[in-house]
Amino acid sequence: MSARASDDLPVAPRWRTTRRVAGYAAATTMSCYLVVKAVWVFAGLADGSPSGSGMSTSEWITLNVASIVMSATGAALGIAIAQPWGNLLPAGPVVFFAWIGSGLLVPMIPYMLAAAALSATSLDDSAHESAASSSASIPGWESILLNVGFAGMALGLAVGLPIYLRERWPSAFVATAPPASARNAARQRSVVLLALLLPAVVGIATAFWATAGSGPGVSAAYRDGPDARLLDANTAGWSLLGAFTVWRLIARPQAHAAAKRVIAFVVSGHLFGWSAWRLAALAFGPDSFEPTRAVGVAVVEYAASIAAGVAMLAVVLRSCVRSRELHPAREPDAAR
Repeated sequence: MSARASDDLPVAPRWRTTRRVAGYAAATTMSCYLVVKAVWVFAGLADGSPSGSGMSTSEWITLNVASIVMSATGAALGIAIAQPWGNLLPAGPVVFFAWIGSGLLVPMIPYMLAAAALSATSLDDSAHESAASSSASIPGWESILLNVGFAGMALGLAVGLPIYLRERWPSAFVATAPPASARNAARQRSVVLLALLLPAVVGIATAFWATAGSGPGVSAAYRDGPDARLLDANTAGWSLLGAFTVWRLIARPQAHAAAKRVIAFVVSGHLFGWSAWRLAALAFGPDSFEPTRAVGVAVVEYAASIAAGVAMLAVVLRSCVRSRELHPAREPDAAR
């Protein structure tokens, strides 16, 4: 492949259209989520926190204001994906917010589908009762808007973000990745080992907890909560997939490099984003927040997941940089 091979494979018009539709859909649906959170903040200011929330008024408002900021950022990301000027935004913030947003939402699609299937078929009575109890405390229109916002943003990012990244950084998606030099490989060995081992350890541990429903440090609420076990099963699957993808990206960097980079990018954001959120909730959140593990076990799990996400991202970015050095492409100056 020549140095300008990536220029010879532009994004087809139909994919640009798909990118715009997905970006606008993500922004629109996330706006539904934002509206509900704004209503909750105004209601909290007027009447205090809901009686069943287990939070003080200040905690309730702080949590929902944080959700508003996050959802507004997600909606802005969707618009940036849809608009041509999104290609001209500074690369650092775009990559960071795309990493966090896709990591928080895209890997939750299998979980949402599985939870909906369990609820619809009533395969698990306790899960059905839990869902009914939860929905009883939230008005129907609010529950619908929250679910539409979460699922719509996840699907919009899953479809639109890879096209956006492919169009903005074509060398990372079209060109093959050259093998790292022996000097670089030696210098980066520790990061590579972390990117391989930590997600595998997190995946094995969460798979065990999800399957057994018990284990060291597991809380009683977890044993009685199938929803938490389903979340763990989802995390386990993505963590193990991420570890396998990083291994294949290192072992065979020139085979299907683009797909492996996208998967590792999303999984790393998932491990980092959710664990950072839970760690912050554990440290600074309301007293009603209860981790599914004993505090010590939860802190170790969250820290390992955060480190795994950072290490995986470092491997992905280094792979993209090597590919770009070998196959430079005509990209917007701001994208560099």
